[in-house]
Amino acid sequence: MHRTIEEIQMRSRKIITGPANVYLVILTFILIYIFNSIAVFAAAMTVFSLLSLHSSGTSYLKFMRVPAIFIIPALLVIAFITPGEKLFWIFSREGVVLAFKTFFRVYASLSVMMYLVITTSIPEILHALKKIRLPEFLAEMMSLVYRTIQIFVDELIRLERSADSRLGFLGKRNMLRTSALLGYSMFIKSMNRAEKLNMAMESRCYSGKIPDPSNNSSGTVYAFAVIAVIFATGVIF
Repeated sequence: MHRTIEEIQMRSRKIITGPANVYLVILTFILIYIFNSIAVFAAAMTVFSLLSLHSSGTSYLKFMRVPAIFIIPALLVIAFITPGEKLFWIFSREGVVLAFKTFFRVYASLSVMMYLVITTSIPEILHALKKIRLPEFLAEMMSLVYRTIQIFVDELIRLERSADSRLGFLGKRNMLRTSALLGYSMFIKSMNRAEKLNMAMESRCYSGKIPDPSNNSSGTVYAFAVIAVIFATGVIF
């Protein structure tokens, strides 16, 4: 059964909650940038993979599997085009080293970001960013844009399911015709849904400011421990 991001966020078993989660991710990215070593990449990837597996289980592995389709071919290209001493066949030693380092850097960054995605909702992220002086109007715009994108995606899924049940994608000609009709219908229905969303917000006394989540940070000790492990790895190695 398909699970949405919101369902995974709600059901995830969080060790660290609240703004501390967001600040942990920001500090980790800063340390990754400062040290820029394979040891730090590996440490960040390991720690955040374990946190994500504890939070969402196999859902994390399913999300991480998708980028591999694009990353692995890119790494092969890096190993192929980088000049240097030939290590084996058509790959150079320098290219293999660079591809190896790029792999750890990319997956370390993905692990950190995916942990934030599966444990922290957009309102919680924006609430934490506003505490470090993110402009109020920018946070409200980001929240509304995110909600509008969800409306578009929800309508597209419903329309695709309806068209597929009527064999609308059977054959190239039918697929093109159905896709064109879906694009038109999605635009009209999404505009209607967005208008209803605006009416619902106004009926709930929306005054241009979305209420912030009331949850406070917890698990800050674990957050400090994660930062300490990554920092120590960068200093030692």
